[in-house]
Amino acid sequence: ITLSLKGELFLTHGNRVGFLTDWIDGRRPVREVEEDWRLYIRTLYEFHRASENFRPPAGVRIKSKLGGWPLDYKTKIGNLRHWYQEAEGRTDSYFRLYREIIPAVIRQAESLYEQLVRSHYWSWVQELAVNPTLCHSDYGETNTIMTGPDSMRVIDLDTVTYDLPIRDLR
Repeated sequence: ITLSLKGELFLTHGNRVGFLTDWIDGRRPVREVEEDWRLYIRTLYEFHRASENFRPPAGVRIKSKLGGWPLDYKTKIGNLRHWYQEAEGRTDSYFRLYREIIPAVIRQAESLYEQLVRSHYWSWVQELAVNPTLCHSDYGETNTIMTGPDSMRVIDLDTVTYDLPIRDLR
């Protein structure tokens, strides 16, 4: 991180916070190259560990999705049902195929939702509410840069939020 003109690590504008970095030279990791993939996963782990108990400066809007995963599932299931209804009465091949496969997709999504809410999800949420961890929310090869054979940087942090670290594995 490059210090601001005032010598600070963070820039604030209203209730938003940001930071500046030097240009990072490197390349994207290649999923099919085992060493790249291992570094990619290790970097995600290090990102989560480094963010444990991170607290933004006072007055900054805090972005959190912690505890919101079940609602996200319910919303997506609702969208699937809505588009199923929209597809009724339409005759082109896309809508016919959608009507054929979507009931099974909805059943699977509902089953996964039930598994999630019956799991240890809520206890994990409570644990992380005390010791929060950041989630990148858009972790992928395009948001990492390999800067050496054993070094990688995480970029594009505009979607970072408090959430379960496992959400970055989606």
